[in-house]
Amino acid sequence: MQIITYAIIGVIVAAIGVSIAYYQNTNIEKPVVNFSDIKITKLTSTSATIEGITDKAVRCEIEYGKEDLDSTATDNMGKMNMPHEDHKVTIMGLEPNTTYKYRFKVQYDGEIFYSDIRTFTTT
Repeated sequence: MQIITYAIIGVIVAAIGVSIAYYQNTNIEKPVVNFSDIKITKLTSTSATIEGITDKAVRCEIEYGKEDLDSTATDNMGKMNMPHEDHKVTIMGLEPNTTYKYRFKVQYDGEIFYSDIRTFTTT
């Protein structure tokens, strides 16, 4: 009887150990890219320049559109396509007196991150 009790306790302890190891391996923190200081720095009737900062060095683009975010413009900070933290994107060919939605999009460590969706209206 005592041997059976020890065997049962051993199985329970082993099962708990496996559960803890599985839990620890499935709860690894994934990287996050945070956006800050997003602002329109130049706005005309046909263009908008948007700047922002990320807390990690990344390449970025702006997704934008009138209804859907179905167009893109890329970072033009002159960094030779190298990842960086300060971003500046100019969107050209916009329509006058029109409201657009936009957000930053970046890829980091195999994941895609987005800023909040914002709006601007051309002059």
